[in-house]
Formats: sequence, structure tokens, C-alpha cells
Amino acid sequence: MTLATDTGEAAVLKDTSFTLTCQADANPLPTSYTLKRNDGIIDGATGETFSTTFLETDGIQTNVEYSCLVVNSVGQSEVTTTISVHCTSVNRTQLQ
Repeated sequence: MTLATDTGEAAVLKDTSFTLTCQADANPLPTSYTLKRNDGIIDGATGETFSTTFLETDGIQTNVEYSCLVVNSVGQSEVTTTISVHCTSVNRTQLQ
């Protein structure tokens, strides 16, 4: 089972959208997917993929933990990854 961004990177820039994909090789097939952000369930994120944009990270690096819980008739499994959110770089010559 894997949880990864569409870029394959564990870091994204603030105000940049990205997609998380939860992939599970399960037999029998999964009956549900639940995506969580910092232990809170993401409303409406019940499929294998979820797109989001970090808007609330005011110029600081933030580590955000994402988890994917996959359930089938035999049981459940969960995988977690941490995404680092960085502010965009500032060109110092623009500030003068």
C-alpha cells in the first residue's frame, strides 16, 4: 500500500495544488478509502485520489501528515506520509 503525491515529491510549494493517490493491492478489492489530514478525516475524500492546495501556510514551512485508510471485507490497513509545505522564494532584488 502506498500514499504519494502526483509529483513523487514529499514537498510542495504553498498555493500550489497537488494530488495524493492511495494505492492498495488488496484481495478482495477495497470497499472504501478514507483520507485524513493530521488525524482529521477530509470531507469528501473517499476515493483513491484527492486534490488539494495549501493556502493557509503563511510563509513558513509546515509539515502536514496525510493518512489513507483502506477497508475491504477481510480487514483494514492504513499508510501515512508527511508532506512539507514551503513558501515560495522571494527575489531580494524585488524588495529594494
